[in-house]
Amino acid sequence: MKIKQFAFIAIVFMPFLSASHQAQAKTIRAHGCGQDFVRIGDSKWDVIAKCGEPLHTEVISGDSQNKKELLVYNAKLYPAHKKLIFSFESGQLEEIKLTN
Repeated sequence: MKIKQFAFIAIVFMPFLSASHQAQAKTIRAHGCGQDFVRIGDSKWDVIAKCGEPLHTEVISGDSQNKKELLVYNAKLYPAHKKLIFSFESGQLEEIKLTN
């Protein structure tokens, strides 16, 4: 009987426990890459020069003049997060996000 009660409690409350332990996406204003920092407003080329080549690049939308792009890196300095995503519009850094 106790095993059934434990199983029921585990099934009911497990989603809440696992959700509370997962790190949420977090937006930051600057990020340290080696000896340098990248900040909102930096160019895409400055970010690549300071942080190196990204794991993945993706063009979200736009034409050659008004392009929205993402550069994805490993979030080595942030143990609770797996990816560091730099979002650019027209070649300028608009957002830095930490995600899983």
